Amino acid sequence: MSEAIERLLERLQTGWTPVASEIDRDIVQADALKWEWSHDGRSILSRSVDQRPQIHGDILYVSERLDFALTTEAMLWLIETRTTIPCVVCGRELDDESSGNNQPVAGLAFQCGGHWPSSVFDRGDGTFLEINVCEPCLRTATAQRRVLHGDREHRRARATYKIWDRAGPGDEIVGDDVWILQRDADESDEDYAERAAMLGCDSEGRLTIRRH
Repeated sequence: MSEAIERLLERLQTGWTPVASEIDRDIVQADALKWEWSHDGRSILSRSVDQRPQIHGDILYVSERLDFALTTEAMLWLIETRTTIPCVVCGRELDDESSGNNQPVAGLAFQCGGHWPSSVFDRGDGTFLEINVCEPCLRTATAQRRVLHGDREHRRARATYKIWDRAGPGDEIVGDDVWILQRDADESDEDYAERAAMLGCDSEGRLTIRRH
């Protein structure tokens, strides 16, 4: 452990809130994306900005808010990987691909600036409401013909709508709350398992949508 790391550790232990620009230049700083604890709780597993997997051991200090950590080799900025809000339908938590800009993995974000005659939100001041819908819930709603697909020839043109009927190639809705992810024709076992796990499916590609 370098002297610069030792000095930073002492400073953190006083309660100082670190600022990147005020940290010694000799100390490596890195963003830890999609981070989680290892099974033994002794290391931090994460991905770099270019999505390479990383393991950070020899942890000296972790903030109470879990937004940074200090190891014997680097200062890690722990980037929250969950969206601030879950799926509005089933309450399922979603990973955030953008690390803070609400870009859900295996889901979509929807914005609305409000409109008359809503009694809930109609400000007209440029602000908006935003909700997330996970893909299984969206596919279920699509199969039940509850989703519209809109289009405009240009920005000021009147929108045209039709029922959106693309639940996804081969995906199957079984009952109201169970969805099965079908395998693509050229998809390997490993790729299918990774895609199923990302969507929260079990080993057979089935997902039970628990409605809160």
